[in-house]
Amino acid sequence: MSILFDWYENVNDARKPEAERRLHPRPVLEMPMETTEIARHIEQASSMSRGDIAGVLSELSRVVADALGMGRRVHIEGLGYFRLTLESTEPVYPSTPQKSHKVRLKAIRFRPEKALLQSIPSYGFSQMKRGNHARRLDDADIDRLLGEYFATHPVLTRARAQSLFGLTKSTAQRLLRRLTDEGRLRNAGTRQMPMYVLA
Repeated sequence: MSILFDWYENVNDARKPEAERRLHPRPVLEMPMETTEIARHIEQASSMSRGDIAGVLSELSRVVADALGMGRRVHIEGLGYFRLTLESTEPVYPSTPQKSHKVRLKAIRFRPEKALLQSIPSYGFSQMKRGNHARRLDDADIDRLLGEYFATHPVLTRARAQSLFGLTKSTAQRLLRRLTDEGRLRNAGTRQMPMYVLA
């Protein structure tokens, strides 16, 4: 199976005439491979049970979180390196008092090992048939895709919207916020775990 991709406008070129806006290819993110599927694949290739594998993966997550919480970088051989990034909670200057209280966790960064990149099988690339995402989705496209999606799914999450519309995480969040503000979608979940339904 080939890697599905589409063309996207470079954000920095948004104010240029359309003919001068550069495009870059980006994978169309399909549904993630969840832990149960990972465990099933490992089970088929080893003598471990699926339950044992799920337990190991759960414990791995805990150990990595503990190490990162101590400010350590984590290296998993064959995968790569994990490290924390931080940010300030407000503008901080040399004269700012209690600077150490104005820091928070920003993200976890991952740098893959070269061996991982080299081991990814090449099945080629296929451009997404739904259309070029360098052109912004109009309301008719959005309504059509939502109609097709909700015909077979009860709720829409941000991750599924990201895949459905071929958007980045932040762009999908903005679109869902706009559709909710316009009354076209309603959040049937919580603020921390939103799940959208047709309004």
